[in-house]
Amino acid sequence: MISGIPSPLPLQCRAVYNHQAVLLVWCPIGLVFSIYDSTEVAIQKMIEASQRIIKLNTDSESNLNENNKNQRIGERGESTTTTTIGSWRGMNPAIKRHLELQINTLQNAPRDADKLERLLKTKRRQKEEATELEDVESLVTEIEMLKVVLFLVCRNIRGEEGEEGRKI
Repeated sequence: MISGIPSPLPLQCRAVYNHQAVLLVWCPIGLVFSIYDSTEVAIQKMIEASQRIIKLNTDSESNLNENNKNQRIGERGESTTTTTIGSWRGMNPAIKRHLELQINTLQNAPRDADKLERLLKTKRRQKEEATELEDVESLVTEIEMLKVVLFLVCRNIRGEEGEEGRKI
């Protein structure tokens, strides 16, 4: 903790050093962004990564549906078209909801550390009081994304404080 600002990465994010010793942050949505990216650029990269995952799975699902159509002759000689879909094709609806909630949370999260901390406290309380599994799952997703945004916002604050210290 530097001057009252929380510094650890969110639980599911990991710090990784590349061959040039530049710190990169990897988050659960498979995104790597540089510590030199601004808050908005890093958030936009995470949003784009989630949108890309949804689009790829949606496109691959529609391609599978088109490519897996088989022409068959019915009992009476008429031509029927059936679609064969395997057990794991397309995106699981729960994963799609999760990614859409991540996008929505990242887009709408406040960019002020104090507001983020208050919102996180409220969401944590709501999670503790939630009785439905779907509510808990969505709150966990929101909390994790808010923690990512808080990390990015606080990282910029720490960077600004460091620059001010060097100027003096």
